[in-house]
Amino acid sequence: MSKLLKGVVSFAIAFGFTTSAGAHDPPGVIFEMWQWPSSHLPVLDADLSEWEVVPEELWITEQDLNNLLITQIDVTDTEPDASDLAVRFTFGWNDETERIYLAYDRYDDYWSHQRDDIELAVDADHSGGLYWSSEGQSDEEAQRQRNRHAQISHFFFHSKTEEVGVPWNWHWMTQADWYRGEPYSDGAYQWTEPELGQEYNWQIELWHVWWDDFNWQDPEGSIIHDLQEGEIIGLAARHKDGDVGLCCGNEETGEVFSDWALNFNESSENADFLPDWILLPVNEELLATSVENDTWGHIKASFSR
Repeated sequence: MSKLLKGVVSFAIAFGFTTSAGAHDPPGVIFEMWQWPSSHLPVLDADLSEWEVVPEELWITEQDLNNLLITQIDVTDTEPDASDLAVRFTFGWNDETERIYLAYDRYDDYWSHQRDDIELAVDADHSGGLYWSSEGQSDEEAQRQRNRHAQISHFFFHSKTEEVGVPWNWHWMTQADWYRGEPYSDGAYQWTEPELGQEYNWQIELWHVWWDDFNWQDPEGSIIHDLQEGEIIGLAARHKDGDVGLCCGNEETGEVFSDWALNFNESSENADFLPDWILLPVNEELLATSVENDTWGHIKASFSR
């Protein structure tokens, strides 16, 4: 995890940003997010070759994660095991579109159509606090508060969404559905089409905007966050993993559920426990090198224009 922190604190100070990172999870840790300039936006086709320009220290693997369920139930998976679940992923952002991008590569030894997905939670303005309803609220007040100042969504990028009975992008706190396509989100995937219980490989690219004020009934009245270079945001990426097992399993399927994340505390309702990320400036030197090498990612991008 320390490889992700190199130079981050000094960078934040240089930009004059202050942060309540000590209140976030892990406390005192700030991760780095690559900036995509508008001239180099990745093509969403689940081919991650464009992302080769992102430095290795900005990529996260399963070895950086812990199982959030350890403190909640008796689980068997307490340490990362690449033979069970191996992930490699990184994030990028763009100043003009206000999008946060994700590149995601996963190997899993067991396909669980009920359990396997990715869940992102984002507190873009770093305001913290509850983004779930509070005690004593009316039904209308509760519905308005859920996902309002931070948002959380499951992403089911596979061909089994009809079987699971959920959309590809599911803000489960609300009944809204208008955020599932452009101009709010988009994505692509490729995978090896496993049957239940089979091993598989899975590659995903997606982008999503996030809101300072998400009104589930009013997309036009919702306020998309204006991403700023040097800014610190809260973001959690949770990797849901169902496996066959004898402990704590669903009686029907016999599955054990693991929830791998960078943070150590439950954050699905309270943004105080989201990891902190700083939005980096454009790395002109690396981008120039990638163009000079004429990588396949940029060849693809030229064809798409």
